[in-house]
Amino acid sequence: MMTRALLLLMLLACTGCAQLGYVDQALALKEYADEKDAQEAWVKAHDARFEALWREAQQPGALERYRRKKDVVRAFGEPVLCRAEGRLEKCLYRRVARAWQSPKVYFYFDMAGTQVRRDVKDQNKE
Repeated sequence: MMTRALLLLMLLACTGCAQLGYVDQALALKEYADEKDAQEAWVKAHDARFEALWREAQQPGALERYRRKKDVVRAFGEPVLCRAEGRLEKCLYRRVARAWQSPKVYFYFDMAGTQVRRDVKDQNKE
């Protein structure tokens, strides 16, 4: 009887050790899933801000009220990309998801961060 109890105790102890051996992998998978959820939330938020920008860009003269780069960023978030183009900074806004199908809004700022012009391009109409 004692051997049977000892054998059962050893069996339970070994299965517990095996489960503990996978804790690191399980935690890594949880971190991965959490990161994917955070990325998905960021993409949804970015694309929602772009949709607001796109709706506003369809109204004549609506984007003129954003005279400074900080105003554009405050209203619509960070651009996807900014790069120097001559003496201007060209900043691109578009969707992150389905980027190849996305319309694009380009803002051009001078060195002081004042909006010089903007271009609105709809990929689906070109």
